[in-house]
Amino acid sequence: MNKFFRFINMLMISIATTGWISSANTQSWIRVAEIDSTYVLSVTEHGGALYANTYSRVFRSQDAGNSWQPAAGQPGANADFYTLFSDNFYLYLGTLGDGIFRSPDNSESWQSFNSGLPGGAYGIVGFTTLGDSLYAGTISSGVYVTNLQNPVSWSVFNSGLFQMGVNSINTSGNNLLASVGYYLFVRSRTASEWTSVALDSSGIQRYVYETIPVSQYLFAGTEYGVYRGTLDAQNWGKTDIAAFPNQDVVALTARGSRLIAALSNAGQHWIFSSDDMGDNWEFRAHEFAEAFDLFVYNDRLWAARSDGLWYFDMGVWTGIENPDLNNVSQFRLNQNYPNPFNPLTTIKFDLPKASKVTLKVFNILGEEVDNLVSERLSAGSYAFEWDASSLASGVYLYRLEAEGFVQTRKMILIR
Repeated sequence: MNKFFRFINMLMISIATTGWISSANTQSWIRVAEIDSTYVLSVTEHGGALYANTYSRVFRSQDAGNSWQPAAGQPGANADFYTLFSDNFYLYLGTLGDGIFRSPDNSESWQSFNSGLPGGAYGIVGFTTLGDSLYAGTISSGVYVTNLQNPVSWSVFNSGLFQMGVNSINTSGNNLLASVGYYLFVRSRTASEWTSVALDSSGIQRYVYETIPVSQYLFAGTEYGVYRGTLDAQNWGKTDIAAFPNQDVVALTARGSRLIAALSNAGQHWIFSSDDMGDNWEFRAHEFAEAFDLFVYNDRLWAARSDGLWYFDMGVWTGIENPDLNNVSQFRLNQNYPNPFNPLTTIKFDLPKASKVTLKVFNILGEEVDNLVSERLSAGSYAFEWDASSLASGVYLYRLEAEGFVQTRKMILIR
């Protein structure tokens, strides 16, 4: 399944440093030069070829990623492309406003596949399959299902859900998993409705970016680190990355029993791996870029990022010194929630010391559209609600500045 927010054209994420230098260069990272877009949102395999999407085009590689070209056919969507998914029969594309497109012929042609979806369900964040069914998670209307043997129309599949903004959707054994807001829901193949499960023993709910089953466990990347549960999504415990505890783990993938995680910290991304089911983590790479999707294919780790599509040979991974944690800023700007949103969203940030703070919102052209904070604040955690009811759908940026710390994140307004 592909990550939520996860994504968008124009921007280079502002961070506390100027410019960017990828330490991935020391890890033999290679950027796909043929994809002429800053933002790549997802990557997957279908029919023996690799596919990746930017906000407006689908690209294909028929030689295991050595060369890439725009797909012969392109979906006729006006909204941003978001996530790709293969069910062996079709290649699916979820968009952020035009619903679902599918290709029956390896991206030679595409057809709209929105029958049964109400207009509010046209923002698609992910797909998964279980048995003979395909499921789609939507931005604001929950989960929909269609029969894989005869995929003609979608049906609502929300019984038991008490929130509808899906973050991610996946399967584990005979169970469906849907991260919806700050809740994780599970539904077995034979159950009549969804039930919520708590990852934290305290009962505190966590925002889940992605789930992935590996061996006998199910892992969840959350806004508070990594959690590990049984395959039925029960019996959870914390198996966090000790170098950066309680941070946003925004993407997960696996190569056999090796678990790989992309962690967001201070506006940068760090890649860690674990060979013992999350008990210990090894530092692999440090990136001055957003990571949206991780995918393993042909012994390469592919990363869809805010600076393009990258890969490196996993066979050459060697031990790397752990990052110097003393140099990591304790200032923190969180991803807004919900995202995408309509029209209200909440922006949270942390201040380790009293600071003069500005928190502003900009449109995709870099024009300021709102000034949420401009004052001196005491150390602590803060949350501000933003009302975008007067603005048009699209991508917006919000930027926090405090005592020399600068971080920008993006958010998506869907009307």
